[in-house]
Amino acid sequence: MPGVRLTEEQAQIVLKNLAPNELLLISAFAGTGKTSTLRMYSLMRPHLQILYLCFNVSVREEAQRGFPKNVTCKSVHQLAYASCGYRFGHKLCSDDLRAEDMVSKSLFDPLASTAAAGAHSGRKGTSRRQEGGGTAMQRLEGVEACLATLRGFLNSADGEVSEKHLPSSRPGILVEGSISEDLVCDLAKELWRRMCDPKDSEVRMTHGGYLKLYSLSKPRLKYDLVLLDEAQDCNPAIASVVTSQSCARILVGDEHQAIYGFLGAQDMLKDQRVQAQGSCGAVIRRQLTRSFRFGPHVADLANFVLRSFVGEARPVLGCGSHEGDILPPGGDTGEGVPQRPFAFIARTNTSILKQALRCDEMGWSLEWVGGVKGYKLGLLRDLCLLSMGQRDRVESGRIKAFPSLAAVQNFARRVEDRELVARTELVLRSNAADLLQRLERIEAAAERREKACVAQAADVALSTVHKAKGLEWDTVVVADDFLDLTAEASRVGLSGSGLTESPTWPGDVQELNMLYVALTRCKRRLQLPGSLAGLYALQAEAVALVELSGFAASADACAFCGVQAVGLVQAFGKMPSFEASIGQKLS
Repeated sequence: MPGVRLTEEQAQIVLKNLAPNELLLISAFAGTGKTSTLRMYSLMRPHLQILYLCFNVSVREEAQRGFPKNVTCKSVHQLAYASCGYRFGHKLCSDDLRAEDMVSKSLFDPLASTAAAGAHSGRKGTSRRQEGGGTAMQRLEGVEACLATLRGFLNSADGEVSEKHLPSSRPGILVEGSISEDLVCDLAKELWRRMCDPKDSEVRMTHGGYLKLYSLSKPRLKYDLVLLDEAQDCNPAIASVVTSQSCARILVGDEHQAIYGFLGAQDMLKDQRVQAQGSCGAVIRRQLTRSFRFGPHVADLANFVLRSFVGEARPVLGCGSHEGDILPPGGDTGEGVPQRPFAFIARTNTSILKQALRCDEMGWSLEWVGGVKGYKLGLLRDLCLLSMGQRDRVESGRIKAFPSLAAVQNFARRVEDRELVARTELVLRSNAADLLQRLERIEAAAERREKACVAQAADVALSTVHKAKGLEWDTVVVADDFLDLTAEASRVGLSGSGLTESPTWPGDVQELNMLYVALTRCKRRLQLPGSLAGLYALQAEAVALVELSGFAASADACAFCGVQAVGLVQAFGKMPSFEASIGQKLS
């Protein structure tokens, strides 16, 4: 089309006509223009009725503004609600079912009798009474196991609840035998049955619940083409809806941005998973490797992480307008942080809260990406109140059930709730009254900002990595709560002597993906966590002694922007000040 310039990779996608039942899988690195490529694909086919599917409202609204009129833009929940979810509008829950709200339901009375029987028989679970938990805590733990099993079923493509949907990391109450796996599955089945009954107002329906019903109904979508965005974060229930259609389909995503495995998501760009979801015609693969978000230095860092730990052979080419500055780690008190404004991206909510407290000390204004309520300041406030002995002011039914902060901490450790453990430790290390006062001040400022029609640009944007997906900032500071790559390096043979030829890393790939997502939100300046900065500097020094192999040595310049897939030596050759500062920190 006149005035439109496509890369060779984009042209290969846009010019590819699909027959009915054919499937096009597009593997796209961060910032490579996947949405604009899909938009161009649609523009060139005005005769087709196309459905664009995504997972959240903001992406859908942006797509509606940019896609042509022959494209219907929907979230998957929109489709499901229009088909069957509307029947549960009177009992729809705004969030997932919570254990503290369900624990008193008669549905779970069998947990109490089983736990009591276990106590009388002298099983290991009886020691929990001395920890401040008792039978009530056993019941709460059992309810959480039932809800986790139900969520596993809702995210699957299966038709019935079974043992395969139990949480992969068995909670202590199951390990000890205080309750049986069969009982948990039976209660999850009954919970699902009552959720699906529009007349049962005691057990509410969730968004995941009606989406599951929609998936089980095996709907037929009346479109010529279906586009599924972020396919790497698609759970089997959603995938079965898309892959079972008889029309042409395009799935686009980045396997290295798959970070929702804890919600049952699976990377649907994998051939075996596509084939497992149903029959389809020819499967065609394309890729997008040229990122227009960042330049060669950030791209080189991303390549180092992916190649070293998961053996990614394809390079991402940094074709952004700025080469990119890689900044050394800063201090915890604001020392060494980049010039404001910047975005602070963390793995956990607790790290975000700690950064918010530091910013509050310095008088910096804050933006809470996705809204302050999503960071659960109220939970930390309740923990402060419990620590201060003001249990009557605690709002959370879950926290109010505990007699003390120590009991909360014991329970959190038992169920492996790392976020709750971290928050209790934060309160224990702080003056609870002072922390409560600061939290209330921070939350009030955030709510005023969000209510303002036109808010001034904030000094610092705070975001967890999950909320940062799809976003970008000029300057990004990556928190130090991500995967410790210095510790992991020894597991794949990374050292000062050079890169391994065929790394086989046994770690959690999703944890590595979260770091990759955080790094690739940057457009101009990127401040690294200490473990990654030290490892990256050591590798740059090591690679200088050996011949560059693989993509770093042989890649040609990008025909589109002239950028070459530079190696570590080239990138660090332009940034000696960074290497020197890293060396000082390591010495």
